[in-house]
Amino acid sequence: MRIGFDIRPFLRRETGVGVYFRNLLAELAKIDAENEYVLFSASWKDRFPADRIPLPEKWRLIDKKWPVRAVDGLWSRLRWPTLDRIAGTRLDLTHSPTPLLLPTRGRTIVTVCDLFFLDFPGQADKQARTHFRKRIAAALRDADAIVTISEYTKNELRERFGLDPAKITATLLGLNPVFRSDPAPTEIEAVRRAFALPA
Repeated sequence: MRIGFDIRPFLRRETGVGVYFRNLLAELAKIDAENEYVLFSASWKDRFPADRIPLPEKWRLIDKKWPVRAVDGLWSRLRWPTLDRIAGTRLDLTHSPTPLLLPTRGRTIVTVCDLFFLDFPGQADKQARTHFRKRIAAALRDADAIVTISEYTKNELRERFGLDPAKITATLLGLNPVFRSDPAPTEIEAVRRAFALPA
């Protein structure tokens, strides 16, 4: 499979979502040597530091000098250009770090860590206020799968948007090994389950 990821949440100032996604990709790099990965970043000012994540043989970084607002606006309103077109190849699956779908001809996964932007819109950042709140219902309906980080948010999504629970997978956050005092397993098992990868 060819799998596309939007890695902009950890381009410069790493948000909580950025930490989650960076570690998810690091774990996938350890366990998946079969699939191809296309990692997309864009910014007018900043270039993505390629040493921030591992880039195994079948992984490719696309880093465009495009304004973030322009990309977000085109993707949220027109769903164009598709990530397939940007990558120059058909993608089988794309995984968005936010509740907004990545435009693609393939299947889609969206990530919803919480619904803070709906409950406290005045405290949410501009992207969440302008794009997430208006388009989340359609994105969740159209996504092939939804990933969240807690059973609480999974239940909130099901109740608020009338979603089939089978469409939502809660992949609980792991503990970074740097904080461990024992050799407990990392979040690799949650990654395997979420992406149906072999053990």
